[in-house]
Amino acid sequence: MYADPLVLPTKASAITTASNLTFAAIERAPDHSTYQFIDPTAGVTYTLFMGHQYGKRQRHTVRFSASGMDTDPLNAALKVPYSQSVYVVADIPIGGYVGGATYATALMVQQLGLIGNLILKQAANPDFMTKNLAGET
Repeated sequence: MYADPLVLPTKASAITTASNLTFAAIERAPDHSTYQFIDPTAGVTYTLFMGHQYGKRQRHTVRFSASGMDTDPLNAALKVPYSQSVYVVADIPIGGYVGGATYATALMVQQLGLIGNLILKQAANPDFMTKNLAGET
């Protein structure tokens, strides 16, 4: 299990001007942990979930979620809940890859695959994620 509290570095942004976000553990189990950071200024709760499933395959999940209340766009007198999440899932064969590949291979797939490409694309083209969120494929 990760340390409690879990401190994640960040850069100043619309979310926060803090250099670190401190997530307190709110749930611990042998196969998962949930951490939470509440920003009272913005009224937003950030939740970080890390879990593992073991069966025919190993599935490792990291989910980052934000939730809060905001003004209803159709009725300014009402507050409505909102939330959004971003997931990363590593789905690995239980016995390793054919040919004896190991977790090093799985780590390389994650670093060079989706996550690495998203980071590189975002750095090279700051509109990359904006276009993705707008539905561009």
